[in-house]
Amino acid sequence: MSSQTVYSEILKPKIDKMFQDLRARVSEIISYSEDVHQAGQKIAIAVASETATRSKTMLSDMYAYLSKQVLQSADFSDVTRKNKFYEANLRKELFDKYSFESLGTLDFKEVNRVYASLADSAGTVALGGILIVALSPASLAIPIAIVVAASVAAFCASYYKVTPNINKGNFDKAIDKYLSDTKRDFTKWFDEIERYFGSCVDNLIRSFNTQGE
Repeated sequence: MSSQTVYSEILKPKIDKMFQDLRARVSEIISYSEDVHQAGQKIAIAVASETATRSKTMLSDMYAYLSKQVLQSADFSDVTRKNKFYEANLRKELFDKYSFESLGTLDFKEVNRVYASLADSAGTVALGGILIVALSPASLAIPIAIVVAASVAAFCASYYKVTPNINKGNFDKAIDKYLSDTKRDFTKWFDEIERYFGSCVDNLIRSFNTQGE
């Protein structure tokens, strides 16, 4: 199976739509909140819960599409090989790498503790890097909502600290930039998931050859 991503163009409109909806929701939160600090907490919960829920659906759609492509390929033209693909249960392997539970409330201390631990294991504080490191063999399951919430919280804390004159208008613009960066992280993350899936399929094909099929 080729390592070149083939699902990106199908997935891109879904990611765009998710962040368009989030952008509208975030602007609404900022507008109706008493101040930017209150808005930041609400935004962290909203962005975290929405990205966790929708990413689960997008991953499911991706798996269905890629699996169909694999099973229609020449490498899986006979029933025996098809059955071995099903037995490999790559869907479970992928979904076991992440937790997609949304957030009802936000305990910032707990979120930051989990985020710091994951960042230390991943060797990066970047959201995309932490999500991608879950694909490593020894990694624990990554709780997407917690990671995203902590990323939003970290951004807000940094913004409050370095911005002398905080107002809703400038905060709205800053959040917009954050969401644009996060959208790129999500796109890269799904590209890496696709590459991971491809490598698993390649390993399965090699096992056929090793077994003399």
